[in-house]
Amino acid sequence: MLNHKAFLLTPFFFFLITQYIHSQTVKKIFLQKQIGVGPFYNSTTFLNLRPDSLYRFPDMNISKSIVKRAYFQKEKQLYEEYLKGGVSEEEFEGKLKIYKILPLIVSKPRKTAYYVDFFIGEINKNKRVIIADINRNSDFRDDTPYYIEGDFSLKSKDIKDEKILKQLPVIAVKYEFDNGQKTQWIKTIVKLNPFKTGATYGNPIEDDLYLMIEHFYFNKGSFKVNGEEYVVVSSNTSISAEFNESKTSLFFFKKEDYKQTLKPNVNLISFKAYDSLRLGNVNFYISKISLAGDTLYMRSTIKSKHIIGIQVGNYITNSLYFDNIEKDKYLLIDFWGTWCAPCIENLPELKKIYEKLDKTKIQLLSIASDSDSLGVNKIIKKYDMSWLNKSENYQDNGFVKKLRVNTFPSIILASPTGQILERKIGSKTMIFELNKKLEELRLFNK
Repeated sequence: MLNHKAFLLTPFFFFLITQYIHSQTVKKIFLQKQIGVGPFYNSTTFLNLRPDSLYRFPDMNISKSIVKRAYFQKEKQLYEEYLKGGVSEEEFEGKLKIYKILPLIVSKPRKTAYYVDFFIGEINKNKRVIIADINRNSDFRDDTPYYIEGDFSLKSKDIKDEKILKQLPVIAVKYEFDNGQKTQWIKTIVKLNPFKTGATYGNPIEDDLYLMIEHFYFNKGSFKVNGEEYVVVSSNTSISAEFNESKTSLFFFKKEDYKQTLKPNVNLISFKAYDSLRLGNVNFYISKISLAGDTLYMRSTIKSKHIIGIQVGNYITNSLYFDNIEKDKYLLIDFWGTWCAPCIENLPELKKIYEKLDKTKIQLLSIASDSDSLGVNKIIKKYDMSWLNKSENYQDNGFVKKLRVNTFPSIILASPTGQILERKIGSKTMIFELNKKLEELRLFNK
């Protein structure tokens, strides 16, 4: 006998199952390697000084030279430094929790070729030669020399002649990657830059014969959401070629917007694995990125009023709120640091905004991304920052890290429910736009 209630419920259950399957649709996006600078600043890395006595050198008219080593797998380098006593027990224990491959490497230690050595020589004041020991035989005589000319006292950012920067060698190198279970050879592309950046080595010979290595490729893919085309690009924020959850940064654009972002842009918001984001009217969860960075997996999720995330419209996770934050009020968060000149310049204007705020409706929180507690307190006192203040390091897993604040100064305005209403970065118009938004929300005193 047919159960008429079951018959009536079947379409309803079929609808629910269909909705669930639809809500869990996985989007598989293929990314291809692109040579050059992406729509973000590519990362650079320091190199380690090596003893000259270990190598053979070409017969060149060189006035002075050094050899430096670039490591392409951070986990292996950390373990080796720990074994040599260069990393404390406590620090290494902390790294074991951050780098997921590291415990496997410790359990099965093996020697791998995860580095490349570089020779930097001065021919004259305005000419240098760089050689990479690609075959790792400690002999630079059988490798290609790259000659670079210019004023090496200048920083890269101060060089106006593009021809000088265009001569910088871009080379492919291979290294042996150890995932803790097996090893594989991985190819990466780097640019060699002997012109000084903002960072220094603190050693006269290394700062004189300067060399930085820049990660010089990114991965790019495209996909559609409800007929609209989007572009995603990825960077692994280091010179190594592997992409993993902690290293990989993802940037999303509408296709037409990406065309306008071909130069590095510090104002972009980066996403990582396990982040949620909204594209068009669809919510996505970033599930995974392949080790080679060539495949991205995202899952569309059921529409929700409360998506925890970092975009305007998303909600700040409750775990970030601490006792002194009044949750029934709007929250204006100012991100700054003692090392950030534009941040300090903004403080008098921020003070003016604070004095106008209706304190019954909104609370101001300044977060210093800074380890200099004495310097932070000095600035707070000098500029009479009489509102709520907090200091964080990026490793603290606090507001700065969770909300992916990469540019300073930055501000985020959240509603009493924690929804991000405004997110602005350190532009000249930031204070003007903030005033306008606060006025619109009637958060100033009458």
